[in-house]
Amino acid sequence: MSVEKRPLVLPRLQRYVVRPITVLLCVLVVVLAVAQIIARTALYFASEFTPQLNTLLASKRIRVQGVSAQWNGLNPSVSVEQITFGPGQMQGFVLELDTLESLIRNAWIPRHVFWRQAQLHFDQTPQGWRLRNQQALVLPFDVVKSLEHADYLFGNARFTFHPQSGESITLDGGISARNLQSEHFMDVHLAEPGSATSRLNASLVEQ
Repeated sequence: MSVEKRPLVLPRLQRYVVRPITVLLCVLVVVLAVAQIIARTALYFASEFTPQLNTLLASKRIRVQGVSAQWNGLNPSVSVEQITFGPGQMQGFVLELDTLESLIRNAWIPRHVFWRQAQLHFDQTPQGWRLRNQQALVLPFDVVKSLEHADYLFGNARFTFHPQSGESITLDGGISARNLQSEHFMDVHLAEPGSATSRLNASLVEQ
């Protein structure tokens, strides 16, 4: 009797297991394709929404100029010519989001973060040094978790310290960080502007 029922197993397997899984996969592919088309279209017109974006960011004292976007495979990439915020500004900012990594980790994970130059101002107060026009900024993602899994981060910066009395002090610096699976590499340097001798370098390797 068991031999007679055995040929029925395969059709039932195809009907109740293989077909639902195939249909589910097809639906997921279609949904992802439609979502990507919508996202690509939205990013294509990203520069047109710069005024609306600045309106949303006005309460945070943030303003952007020269916004553009493109796609690198499945990853969206956003470029901003200049970002102005409370403590200073940033030029040549580029961020590429790692779509698959973000979905796997359920977090916003960038693949590359780059900025050409940034300027940050620090004011001396009775409580110590603090960023100029510093205010609480609540972000919709965990910055530390995002940067821990980013493939590459690079940027230069100029730091200007304004004491309560006396002349300001300016230092040029930069940071370069790479994450290779469970290994994290970071290089940081500081130097006086235009000086090739007074340069401080620090490197960090974490496994």
